[in-house]
Amino acid sequence: MTDPRLKARENPLPLRGCTGRIGIFRARHLGDMLCTVPALRALRTACPESRITVIGLPWARELIARYRHYVNDFLAFPGHPQLPEIDVRYAAYERFREASPKDFGWLIQLHGDGRATNAIVGQWPAQRMAGFARGGGRCDRHFLPYPPGHETDPLLALVRYLAGDSPANLEFPLHAEDCARLKETAPLSDLFDAPYVVVHPGSRNPQRRLAPAFFAQMVRDLYEDTGRAVC
Repeated sequence: MTDPRLKARENPLPLRGCTGRIGIFRARHLGDMLCTVPALRALRTACPESRITVIGLPWARELIARYRHYVNDFLAFPGHPQLPEIDVRYAAYERFREASPKDFGWLIQLHGDGRATNAIVGQWPAQRMAGFARGGGRCDRHFLPYPPGHETDPLLALVRYLAGDSPANLEFPLHAEDCARLKETAPLSDLFDAPYVVVHPGSRNPQRRLAPAFFAQMVRDLYEDTGRAVC
């Protein structure tokens, strides 16, 4: 069934061609941040002249800098007592809120279904806000119910709704400085001239950790299918 808001919007793609400053709130950890890349790519494609700022946990500054072809700025978010990703006091959050930029044309909440985050992001000044709303809790044509699917799917669905279609493939760009650092690193320097696969089996959340036997089987399958070394 078609979402009635799709018919109600005055501008069918309100973000396309935006030239102002766009803030993206996504205060997650590594795996979830990597899943944000298709949405960032879609925004840059739709708004090539805009200034895009990612608002995330302090650790993510270095990761986001890797996507400088999509993102202009990074703003370190100290956390909030209502969010589980990091322990923080209200005083640290209030200092962040008071010092946050006042010139956002759009603030896009890509952190979750909106139960806690919409109230938090709504305290920051912006001309318009977009994101997800749970259970019809917000009547706004720039908000969508949080859809099911892989972690990349909801994020990309919202950006497609606002700015247009884009592919969902992930990417992890390597720059010249990465190659230089790898050559200087032992024992990984031996792998530099040979194809290899890196497997990262961890997760901060114990409920999201898969069994070690799963990764062992995956490593065996990768080696048998590709013949590449697995780290």
